[in-house]
Amino acid sequence: MVKVFLGLILVLSFGIRVRLFDLPLERDEGEYAYAGQLIRQGVPPYRAAYNMKLPGTYLAYAGIMSAAGESPRGIRIGLAVVNALSAGAVFVLVAAWWGEFAALAAAALFAVLSMGFSVLGMHAHATHFVICPVLWGLVALRAAVERRAHALAFSAGFLIGLGVLCKQQGSPFVLMGVAFAAMESRRAALTVAVLAGSVTPYLLTCAWLGATGDFGRFWFWTVSYASQYVSQVPAGDIPLRLWESVESVADVDWPAWLLACAGFAVAARDSVAIRRRWILLFTGFAFLAVCPGFYFRPHYWVVFLPAVSILGAIALAELAKRTATTLAVAAAGAAIGYSVLAQQAYFFTSPPEEVIRAEYGEAPFAEAIGAADHIRASSAADARVAVLGSEPEIYFYSRRRSATGHIYVYGLMEDQPLAPRMQQEAIREIEAAQPEFIVYAEDPYSWLEQKKSHPEFGAWIARYLPAHYFQERRFAATSSSPGLVVWKRRLR
Repeated sequence: MVKVFLGLILVLSFGIRVRLFDLPLERDEGEYAYAGQLIRQGVPPYRAAYNMKLPGTYLAYAGIMSAAGESPRGIRIGLAVVNALSAGAVFVLVAAWWGEFAALAAAALFAVLSMGFSVLGMHAHATHFVICPVLWGLVALRAAVERRAHALAFSAGFLIGLGVLCKQQGSPFVLMGVAFAAMESRRAALTVAVLAGSVTPYLLTCAWLGATGDFGRFWFWTVSYASQYVSQVPAGDIPLRLWESVESVADVDWPAWLLACAGFAVAARDSVAIRRRWILLFTGFAFLAVCPGFYFRPHYWVVFLPAVSILGAIALAELAKRTATTLAVAAAGAAIGYSVLAQQAYFFTSPPEEVIRAEYGEAPFAEAIGAADHIRASSAADARVAVLGSEPEIYFYSRRRSATGHIYVYGLMEDQPLAPRMQQEAIREIEAAQPEFIVYAEDPYSWLEQKKSHPEFGAWIARYLPAHYFQERRFAATSSSPGLVVWKRRLR
């Protein structure tokens, strides 16, 4: 019967997601989809698309698109499967220590929270791909500690390392795995096995990109540039950023977060030492995984939601123990029901175009489809395109290669010492490729230009674009909203 209820939870959450499978891709999804598309064409990461993230999510997208198709629908099907696997891992983690009722509650809470509007849960962000292998790695780690099994400990570390490979945000879970293994097994060999497994995916990636000749770019983007990116938020801004982020994420899900706070108090007094240490470690390191760069963006919290769900389930299990199971079931239903009812338009009725507007305002994600379709219909398959802005989804939709590896201009606009070099590189690459089309993004959030942004790139655009291209077409929701302007190269 428990498996039936778990299956029902997973089927219902999958069913809610189906309606928004065709939601337009946003920028991060466009990046992953384009990089995955290139991988499927035999182009290694970082050779033709530059970004600071480790390549695990690119590989995951490539695999998903091979199975389900190169489309938003195919990508979202993959996300739904990954999310169901994560919910299953939450169930397994909770069932052994806190019982089947708590496990079902935790899985249900996670399923609802992880698809929520406040964490942009319908979008296939890297955090979903981080947390899935991490959770299953923790399942394996617990078994490895109980059995003193070194091979299983290595496998657990390897799964956690796969999560890190999907995005550096997963790194704190490596520390958690090592700490838990050291505390509970008291065996250096088992702890070393976890650590060795954790670093293996990264080392294999280094070897792969070294063999393809792309290691230099990989190192520059994921280490040199990434270290600049995570050091831009002033220390004085961190507390307010954190508060505003928590307030936003917990907005429609506050009953679940309140349950989690109660569950934390229960867990801190748990008489079973191993599970007390595990949940406290997991909560602490999951929070650290939200913190890189102290940006606290909504989707960063996806890696913390398993902790919220498990803590909430612990509170419900304690309520059932002290009162009655029916009361705990009612409390779980109230918390989940409140979240669902508060987001009923998002979950059940609003069309994809309205959802993307509610999430991202006037960002031209829907317009990107029209611009890309126009480019694909008006050019040969080997035509090059440059997007002046941060809209890599256009490359994916159009199935045309970017004229520059700088598929985002965000890094070029940042007040950091590498920006001038990056701007010059983008200029050289675009001029050398002579793209047939250049798409200019009018949305300021596609640029994030700062007062101290290096001026060379903007000055070059003002000179180069009208000298070599003409405005062919503009794609925008309304005449007054920011859109995408397609420029076509002049015939010589």
